[in-house]
Amino acid sequence: MLVKDNGGSCTVYFEGEINLNSINKFKEDIHTMDVEIEKDIILNFNQVSYINSLGLGAIIDLYKKSKVKKRGLTIVCNSPMVREVFEVVKFNKLIPIFNTDEEALG
Repeated sequence: MLVKDNGGSCTVYFEGEINLNSINKFKEDIHTMDVEIEKDIILNFNQVSYINSLGLGAIIDLYKKSKVKKRGLTIVCNSPMVREVFEVVKFNKLIPIFNTDEEALG
């Protein structure tokens, strides 16, 4: 996980696969973001090739906590496989999804 401060928001970059082998680290990273970042959060999944249902659940948990804290949450994803998963489970109805960081910041 790499975090970039954008001024009014922070972009968090993930890479690889979010699967059974990496889910604990992903959940720890999500928890760390919730506790340490007070700004709006942009989750960048452009370098992620796979995400399982446990990963989706962790994002939903962060979404719920962000709503309570009145903090924005946005997803950046141009990976076709991962983007399709987000759209099939209707994440785009809850969380804005963009193709690039520039679009998300725009």
